[in-house]
Amino acid sequence: MSQHLTQVVGRQVRRLRTEQRLSAQALAQNCATLGSPQVNRDVITNVENGRRQGITVEELAVLAFALNVSPSHLLVDYEDSSPVAVTGRVEASGLAMRAWLAGRAPLRGQDPRKFAGQAVPWMADLPAVDKKAIAAWRRLDELGKTLLPPVEDEAQLERIASDRAQLFAEAPREDVTKPKRTRTRKTPKTGD
Repeated sequence: MSQHLTQVVGRQVRRLRTEQRLSAQALAQNCATLGSPQVNRDVITNVENGRRQGITVEELAVLAFALNVSPSHLLVDYEDSSPVAVTGRVEASGLAMRAWLAGRAPLRGQDPRKFAGQAVPWMADLPAVDKKAIAAWRRLDELGKTLLPPVEDEAQLERIASDRAQLFAEAPREDVTKPKRTRTRKTPKTGD
């Protein structure tokens, strides 16, 4: 049986809140300080306990910000592999959800060509990103070479990640953090 997204969010909020040693009231005060007083202790408690059937995008964003995580971290339980109900008829594993939310891979049933056309280059996970490498990613996306099939299992996602990392590693790079050194030719001084 799949979990509903609100249940996952509730579990994640509670886990992160307790790891950070915050009471529900302290988290609510943080949300109020951020300009969202409607995310009060009762809302937090009801979300955590599963008594709330939904959560707004604004509530998700302020809770993520107050807990110092991305909203996707609240939507996916990284320790639970149970399927999550994305819609009333579509379920996805936690792994597929992570890839989908990060813009890395479509879910089963989505058109991979349309998805890839909207996806952002996968730069967040890649080290030492520089201007030429970003340009190379954009060219690859434009050429349609990064079209991804729906992710079926963890091994497939690992292959996709490996292929993309390999493409990125092969892209021409220039270290933009260090200034370029130019050699100047010393000319002998002419004396008078």
